[in-house]
Formats: sequence, structure tokens, C-alpha cells
Amino acid sequence: VQEQTSPLFSAIREAVAGSSEGQPTLTAPLSRENAAVLRNYLPFMAPVPFGREGLSLGLGDRLGLAAPGHLRTVRGKGVKPVLAQQSIRELNLTARTYEDVLAAASWGVLEEGFHDGFSADGDHLKKSDEVKMALDLGFSMITLDCSEHIVGGVDDWSDAQVITTYEALPATYRQQLEELYLNREFQIGNARISYPESVFKRIVIVYGKALQYCEEIFSGLIRPCGRLVDFEVSIDETATPTTPAAHYFVAAELERLQVGVTSVAPRFCGEFQKAIDYIGNIRQFEQEFELHARIADTFGYRLSIHSGSDKLSVYPIISRYTQGRVHVKTAGTNWL
Repeated sequence: VQEQTSPLFSAIREAVAGSSEGQPTLTAPLSRENAAVLRNYLPFMAPVPFGREGLSLGLGDRLGLAAPGHLRTVRGKGVKPVLAQQSIRELNLTARTYEDVLAAASWGVLEEGFHDGFSADGDHLKKSDEVKMALDLGFSMITLDCSEHIVGGVDDWSDAQVITTYEALPATYRQQLEELYLNREFQIGNARISYPESVFKRIVIVYGKALQYCEEIFSGLIRPCGRLVDFEVSIDETATPTTPAAHYFVAAELERLQVGVTSVAPRFCGEFQKAIDYIGNIRQFEQEFELHARIADTFGYRLSIHSGSDKLSVYPIISRYTQGRVHVKTAGTNWL
């Protein structure tokens, strides 16, 4: 930091842990503590939310060394970089903390002189205390992993089991949803989404608790935090693909519950595994993805593609139907 006589330099010299030794420069370690201090003085070093528009890439630097390369890759291309993107599982595997992850992103931005904005994603967080921790540290995006609240295997249940489980739900809740969806049809582009009784009850059982949890996290932590935060709802960590009917139900309920999401990650048909191309029927994927994209457009949020690294066969499909208004998490391999 040069220009020793400037007010900014003087303030930074007092705040950071380093030494100027009477010289017109300040030498300080690239510590997470110093990064936190500098984010207060140099706003471009702090993460920002990206909202519901544009193309963003979740880049997730696993080792804390790749941010400069990521920034050189996206600079000038209209791509919004999510430099800091880690799940709790990944932190445990790499023996890092969210403070470390955010500091590495901030130092990379400073090194490259990148002033166009970057985001920090608390990725696949499942617990309220995890969400609060990420928010308290200044993360600008929260990806809520709802998998622990999604009921699996319901497609294989007998009709009797479905009826018993459904009727155990509160009567007022059932009545409310039945008035909104049961035996109704909704137009999405050239397609119609319908909710006959058998489909409707299974969807409610699968996603009902997850939606209530989303509302709890949003109203209890996201909305009161006092700043704009991108909120992504992840329903992809399940074995059962998200049908268009299930996606529409989730989207409509999020809107009814006044949960302000910027993106939703469905579980698409086929398989999205790390470091390899898409596995599955590409024709089926395209047919269903078009509907997923239209549903996202209807409710105004972006689709999110998880484990998006190396999915070269379906990138054109994703681009065609989202028109570049999408979030793609590519962190599985690109940091290498």
C-alpha cells in the first residue's frame, strides 16, 4: 500500500497487522485477519450478491490458490465469478475454515486488481447455525441444502401408505394446498402441468417439510440480516429427479411463503457427477430442462446447475433455454 501520507494508508497502517518501518510501503501478511480488515477499507475485496440476472459461475477454490487464475479466465466475458464456494464437508476434508476461504478470494481479487465484483457462497449448508456463521462472516450467497427435509422413496410407496401419510398432515395445511393445486392445471409455455390426486399427494409428502424449512431459514436468518443476500434453494441432493410438476409446486410455494429466492437447483434427470460429462438420455434432458427453465422464468429466479463441471454435452442445451441467465457450479475440477 503506497502513498504513506494519504488518509487511507494511515488508516490501514493502524488497522492491519504489519510493518511500514518508515517506508512509503506497508508490508503485511496475507492473513485472514488482515483480509477482514482490508474489506472494510477496499470494498472491491468484499463479496457482493449477484441477484436474479446474468450468468454466474461457482468456482470454489479448494486450496486457496486458484482465484487469480479464475479471475483471468472470466475477466471481460460478462461472467460473474463466485470465487468462494465451499460446503461444510469440503471444509472438513481440506482442514480449512470459511474465514480461510473468504480471505483467499479477497487476496486474489486484490492481486488481480479485479473491481467487477465477486460472490462468496456458503454452499450446501444444512443447519441454521451454519447459515448464521456464513452470514456473520459476510458471505453474499447461501445455498440451503434441503436434503435432510425431503422425504425419499415416495414414488415406491403404495397408495395406501401415501394416503395414510398425507392424512396425518395438519388438516388446515392440507385444505389450503388442495384449494391451490389439487386437480388443477397450470400453463407453462406450450405445456400444461397438472396435479391429479395421486401426483399431488406424493409431491406434498416429498417437499412439504423442506419448504417449511426454507421459510424458517429465510424469515429467521436471511431477511433479518440487514443486507441483500442471494438465497439458493437446493433440492438436488436426492435420488429422485425433480419432475416439472414438483418444480412448479416448489416454486409456487416458495412464492406463496414469501421466500425470496434468487436461484433453485432441481435434481435433473440423468446423472451429474464430478469431472465427467453428463450421464443420461440427452433428449429427455432437453425436453425436461426446457420446462424447468420456463418455470424459473415464470417465477423470476435463475436455475442452478450443480456438479456442472465438464458437462460439455448439455452446456448448449442449458445455454439455449436459459439465454445465459443461469448459475453453474463448476467447482468439482476447475480449480486443478
